[in-house]
Amino acid sequence: MSAAGAGAITHPDIGTRAVLLAGVLAECAVATVAIVDDDGWIEFQARETDLPGLIIEAVERGGADLLALDRPLRIGLHQERFDWVSDDQDAAARLAALDPAAAMDEENR
Repeated sequence: MSAAGAGAITHPDIGTRAVLLAGVLAECAVATVAIVDDDGWIEFQARETDLPGLIIEAVERGGADLLALDRPLRIGLHQERFDWVSDDQDAAARLAALDPAAAMDEENR
């Protein structure tokens, strides 16, 4: 995947990060996601589940990747941050806006 964007959601609270990420996925109308870890993967309809709760659970189990199955978007779910990479311009712009350092860099250009 050659990235349209890459970055991180670094809010110190995992719950807040999970809600922010779920909000971006909803704004981008991501329909289906998968959570992938060492035990395998499970697919979810993004709007028909408690996505923030599933994200928090994945982090608490040691981390995982969240994949959007309808566009090129991958988020590494880690205890201290959520790293993302995407070829989707809309998703990349919305995710980048969640990173205060990136937003400040953009303002200073």
